[in-house]
Amino acid sequence: MLAATTLDGDQNPTPFVVALRILSNNRSLPEKLSAYLTDVFTQALQVLADPESITPQTLPEAIKLAVDLRESASLRDALASAGTDTISAKVAQEILTSERRFAAPR
Repeated sequence: MLAATTLDGDQNPTPFVVALRILSNNRSLPEKLSAYLTDVFTQALQVLADPESITPQTLPEAIKLAVDLRESASLRDALASAGTDTISAKVAQEILTSERRFAAPR
């Protein structure tokens, strides 16, 4: 699983980023990581639809993705066409690209 990822300057990738990198390499995810990714996507869409739905249990990656989705119509379209549990390598790569594009400088 780790062999499918590269760090690209990110020395501490989150499980969300690791999952997307695995998918972007056309590999399948372990069941728990797949469930986690589905949770992130589901929560992100919920936050996008209703920002007041954020609770202490909302995953930080879901909030970040919701912001990215708000900023990018193409990303919204890609996720909407794929669904939250059938992310293709292309969609995973688009999300990774948006994560880099909208990332705040450290």
